[in-house]
Amino acid sequence: MNPGNMNSHIQMPRFLLTRFENENHSFFYYDVKKRYIGTNGHAKSMYTERGYYPDAIEKYLNNELEQPFSQFLQFVDSILDKPSFEMTNVDDNTIKQFMASLIIRSPLFIDSLKNNSVFFRFLSPTDQHTIAVARGMEESQKKKIFADYRASFTVNETNKPFILPISGLYYYMLNKYTHVSLPISPTVAITLIESAGVPFLENEGITRMYRITQEKHVVQQIRLSTAMQTGLWICNLSNKRCTGRTAAAMRANDEKLIYNNTHQHESRWVFVLSGYLK
Repeated sequence: MNPGNMNSHIQMPRFLLTRFENENHSFFYYDVKKRYIGTNGHAKSMYTERGYYPDAIEKYLNNELEQPFSQFLQFVDSILDKPSFEMTNVDDNTIKQFMASLIIRSPLFIDSLKNNSVFFRFLSPTDQHTIAVARGMEESQKKKIFADYRASFTVNETNKPFILPISGLYYYMLNKYTHVSLPISPTVAITLIESAGVPFLENEGITRMYRITQEKHVVQQIRLSTAMQTGLWICNLSNKRCTGRTAAAMRANDEKLIYNNTHQHESRWVFVLSGYLK
């Protein structure tokens, strides 16, 4: 398949990045590889590559995944001042399909396919990206990814913003149950909760939201999002063989730099890995 003509957002769509822009239409971002904080990131150009996806895949991602999720976010914005909410099965599927798409658009997913298929390694980059999306979404639907999770929202009522990992998702344990979080703005994150842990949030189909009122809990979220990103990527980006101790030390330095600066800046934040910036 021929490369497309569009400037593709590799993993994180523009409409979601835009929700982290400030009044100057920019955001702060952290460059892991070069170890510095950028102050002028833009949703239009962040984490993009021209022709990364062919036009047909761009249209599929936009029509089938991004537009429905973008429309759902309008519903989210309308319920944030309410103590509880109702969602349809369509809403639930929209969330889970979009979150699955962030996983299969990750360069890590491409790498896993290369490692498990000799045939895949000899495809052109464009064909690799096409097959990754097509096969990945097909498998996610077949295996019903996140089927054992229910959706809620975490509302950040503090002055410290959520950070958006460029992969979108991070995982944590709360009340002994796994949670999967996707920040959709500096003050709101969609949170998938293991179904077994839902009863304390749900009553007769009405689901309550999490509300964070203390900054220390936002800091914990920042640590989790940065730890997942650096833990997965930092050694690969530095082209070094890292021991667990080395990776942990590098990760600790990154975390300290990031959340020290979130104290100093009111700007919106996106956590980005420079090895894939163009």
